[in-house]
Amino acid sequence: MSDFKLTPMPGWLIIEPESEKSKSGLYLPPDMGDKAPHGKIIALGEYLSISDYIQTLKIDHKNGGGSDFSSGLSVGDRVFFSKWGGNAIKFEDKTYIFLRYTDLLAVEK
Repeated sequence: MSDFKLTPMPGWLIIEPESEKSKSGLYLPPDMGDKAPHGKIIALGEYLSISDYIQTLKIDHKNGGGSDFSSGLSVGDRVFFSKWGGNAIKFEDKTYIFLRYTDLLAVEK
């Protein structure tokens, strides 16, 4: 979504949660279904490797500088995330979830 007006900070991404449909046909909020919460990636902040994340916490470590690792994620990917992870916000009449990369459980391929 190229015209999305929010850009997450490094180490964070924005998810648009998807509702799950019950057996009776009712749509359940993302936190009420049987599966792990899931949604579509709307925006990605810069990926932080573990050593980069430690540097942001100002903890002394022996690994040296940052890394060139990529998260392998793209806008539009469908992901499953921790039920208690992230922060829900309302922006332009829609609810989004800000998550750390570490709150992701799986990417649907």
